[in-house]
Amino acid sequence: MKFDYVDWPASPSEAFPGRKKISRPTIRITAQFEKESYEMLALLDSGADYCLFPASIGEELGLDIQSGPKDWTQGSDGRPFQVYFHEITLIVGRYRINAGVGFAEECPWPLLGHAGFLEQFEVRLNFSRKRIELKLSPSRSRPKK
Repeated sequence: MKFDYVDWPASPSEAFPGRKKISRPTIRITAQFEKESYEMLALLDSGADYCLFPASIGEELGLDIQSGPKDWTQGSDGRPFQVYFHEITLIVGRYRINAGVGFAEECPWPLLGHAGFLEQFEVRLNFSRKRIELKLSPSRSRPKK
């Protein structure tokens, strides 16, 4: 599957006075739990140990967020926060994958990390062409019904 990078708004700064946007490896996915689903753009994050979504997305899926197993993580600012994990289905293109996803109030946008997502794919990022190529690992694929 191929996706184009998505331009995100960015504010100019002293270091980058002309900056108005930044291109990031972002893909459209659907999260599903039981009968509920939620479509979103999610950032591929090779620096994230696992998938992390805003708690509001879990609530839209009907999850009781704090009932899931909890762990602690920290954002780029270094402040720790609690994360609650739930097993959900992620739909990417024509494929469905099961993924343990962490949900947290402090998470500003959906991140697709190693455990639960990247480990299930062969990933190629081409920044100069602003293209993402995902290929499900043969042992993990299951066509969408």
